Amino acid sequence: MHRVMSWMLILAAVCLAAPAQARDWFVRAGATGGDGSRERPFADPWMALERLEANDAVHVAAGRYYGKLERGNWELVFPGVRLLGGYDAAFQERNPWKNLTELTWRKGSPNRPDVSLARVSTSAQRDTAGATIDGFFIDMQDTYDYVGEGGNFDASALHRNGAVDLARGGVLRNCMIVNSLHAVRTSPGAVVENNVIVNSISAAIISKGGGDQDPPVTLRNNTIAFIWATKAIAEGGTDGAGIDVTNKALLENNLVVHSDNHGAQVTVPSKVTLQGNAFWRNLFSNAAFYFEGKKSSLDDSDIEDAEDVGFARAGGNVAVDPKLPFEQAWYERFTRREGRGKKFDAKAWEETRTGAGFPATGEPLTLFAPAYPPGAVPQLVSPGNASLTQGARAKGLKLTFSTASSAAPAKVYTRVSLTSIQANPKGHDGKDVEVIVGSQGVANPDNGPVGTSRETHKAVFLVDEKNEARATGLFRKGTAAERVIDAIPNYGSGPPRDLFVVRGTARAREGNPRYALVIDSVEPFEKELAMAARPKGRDWFVRAGATEGDGSRERPFKDPFQALEQAQRGDRILVSQGEYGGKLKSGKWVVDGKQYLTLLGGWDRDFQRRDPWNTPTLLHWPSDSKTSPQGYLLEGNGDHTGLIVDGFVLDRRTLNRYDPDGFLDVNLSPDSEHVWVSSPETVIRNCTFVNGAGAAVRMSNAVTFENNIVVNMVSDGIRVTGGFGTRPARIRDNTFLFIWNRNRPHDGSSSTGTGVALGGNAPAVLDGNVFQYIDNFAVRSSANPGEVVLTDNAFFRNWAAFRSTQGTPPPTVDEKSMHLLADLPFKKQAGNIVADGGFDLDPALYASWFARTSKQTSRFTAEEWEQVSPPSIGAEPAKAGLGKAFDWKAAAQLFPKNAQVKGARPRKLETGG
Repeated sequence: MHRVMSWMLILAAVCLAAPAQARDWFVRAGATGGDGSRERPFADPWMALERLEANDAVHVAAGRYYGKLERGNWELVFPGVRLLGGYDAAFQERNPWKNLTELTWRKGSPNRPDVSLARVSTSAQRDTAGATIDGFFIDMQDTYDYVGEGGNFDASALHRNGAVDLARGGVLRNCMIVNSLHAVRTSPGAVVENNVIVNSISAAIISKGGGDQDPPVTLRNNTIAFIWATKAIAEGGTDGAGIDVTNKALLENNLVVHSDNHGAQVTVPSKVTLQGNAFWRNLFSNAAFYFEGKKSSLDDSDIEDAEDVGFARAGGNVAVDPKLPFEQAWYERFTRREGRGKKFDAKAWEETRTGAGFPATGEPLTLFAPAYPPGAVPQLVSPGNASLTQGARAKGLKLTFSTASSAAPAKVYTRVSLTSIQANPKGHDGKDVEVIVGSQGVANPDNGPVGTSRETHKAVFLVDEKNEARATGLFRKGTAAERVIDAIPNYGSGPPRDLFVVRGTARAREGNPRYALVIDSVEPFEKELAMAARPKGRDWFVRAGATEGDGSRERPFKDPFQALEQAQRGDRILVSQGEYGGKLKSGKWVVDGKQYLTLLGGWDRDFQRRDPWNTPTLLHWPSDSKTSPQGYLLEGNGDHTGLIVDGFVLDRRTLNRYDPDGFLDVNLSPDSEHVWVSSPETVIRNCTFVNGAGAAVRMSNAVTFENNIVVNMVSDGIRVTGGFGTRPARIRDNTFLFIWNRNRPHDGSSSTGTGVALGGNAPAVLDGNVFQYIDNFAVRSSANPGEVVLTDNAFFRNWAAFRSTQGTPPPTVDEKSMHLLADLPFKKQAGNIVADGGFDLDPALYASWFARTSKQTSRFTAEEWEQVSPPSIGAEPAKAGLGKAFDWKAAAQLFPKNAQVKGARPRKLETGG
């Protein structure tokens, strides 16, 4: 396959003409096989958010949602998008206070939340004005840690993210947020209204940024309760404010109670309207601000004087007990909290307690933000003080779905080349065309065709496959085309690595360049690359122990190195069973600048039958060698296009050093790979790789690796290096067993201990492989997932099945979360399972692996480890260690007995006829 695009493109490559009509998307927890329609909803909001366009609406039914890869992050990236929660299952009623629609993180998930994102946010990377988050329930406690008998917030988690981030012009309404650090962060022009925010640390709402020319933030009708400070509690510090504002803002009709310092903290009162807010039991002030260069404040005694201290507008602010129906057990403990300052005396707190139905006094407690019961939050929209008008309330919400209009006539696009448009711009002007092009960086959208402008469109340079013709493509903001084009990596100048089908309208223009395309849609272009016919040469024969040979069948050479020195393009080298040490027993074989050579091992001594598993051919460094180790055992040097290595056992045991207990000494053992090959059309098949202090194979993405056994390696099983064109590495029907991390097994923090390591720009097909007893990752990929096929592989007792480095934190799928593979935008993913292959393993090696690994991981329970525990093989328990030497003949027999899995298996091969 030819051009494959960045991983973000697969989901985004939807052919939609621009401008498209805003549409509705539907989401219901537990749905399967959905397409986002009301009849077949998606299972999670992220699925809609990665497909929608500007001004679309996402309607979300009640339930718990965990986000992509269960990482608990959602991001709105286009303007006018509305994310609407609180629906019943049939989308016939919307009541967020009854139909709780929860956005959460699944505690114990292999993927932690993205450190750069809040739980839900409107993106600051694009214009997202008007993007709305409406009607959701967010409990952040699973993201943090709590300690001690009282369940206090663990201060070591203070660096973690909050609940909501609003970029310029974002909207948050009708939501309930509980147990969060700095719950809501806003930007100029944002609107935060009718929300309940309970039990926040540092601040409930933070509003910063912008200048005098920016629109104000609007904070209206919110209920805010329990804001904790980390220092200077009740002393007027900057921490512990219900609302913390440094920019232009409208604070209207909010209710703020029980802040550790301030109800509202305002840096420049002349930029802020403070109108009609209610405050209660804020430990230092209801409003803090700077007046004539000095920090000042208003408490219960003078809050009604706010209009006299320089606010842009102020009035109607009051101190009043709202009689909020707090959860009784939690609130009773809160009112016994130590360190409440001097603003309210003992009598005031006794009145607070008796007013809530508690005894006047109680044993003092040391508290810091223990988790508030989330189930008690919705009742806070119903304060007991009937005269109170401030704060959030439940309200009737109208159901609004877009009305489908008749579709515009479908365009018919004619495929042309950029070269033909370039040669005759006026002849193509106004025509709907389809071109095969690559992207080559951002262009200037100014002075584009009629109907385009910098405000509505972005632009990109388009080039043809040979980089001989170039055009400017303009595409509308907030569309699928923008999502696709923004995700294309910039590989610099020269012929483009990835090609796309771009459809749109050609426009002639004055000036240079003389034409442009107004883009309707973009999708990846794939092209089959035919392999060249394989040349046929002569056969060379090799038999261990032969003497005075000439490479003929009757007088074979004694070692493959002799045939490699003589062979020419298209020749085959047939090697019989036995042990081979290379020239001067160097343990080294090199294919040096020769194309289409075939090395076939596993022949019987008469070259009549080939069975690499029962008549194995060993390549190794002889233990009696007088030469130093030469790095790789087998190496492709120069152009070795079409090399086939088929039917060999490669063992580095004699190169390794082992300690007195028989475990590999990784510090004294050379860690070169067994094999390094890179040229196109190279194939390694039917081989066994065993006992490596490094990886078995280093190969490029132009190589095929199939039906091989890889056992007892350190660091990686195989390493795939990208950058060798766009042909994918084909890694099929292999078995990977016991790949060790040098230091600590089942850790996940190290990149080593990986079955298949895919480098950057390394497209790959992984199909039918078995990964078992891998210390960390069965597959670790730095490639874009959109360039990877993962099908019909089996995983067992690996720390993780898949780890991608394309993300922060890196996306991870373990054996208990295999369903998350569907969340990653693979080119294709299907049929992957968790299953024990059922291998006949060396008891000592297995026991040492079990002793080393089973005590180190939290991925599997004690009961699950007990299910795979080895039988006792002596009076003493097995010692823990890595890399105990494995017999190479036994390694060649490691076939899975479980018919459910594929992996390497014996095959019927060619005969000597």
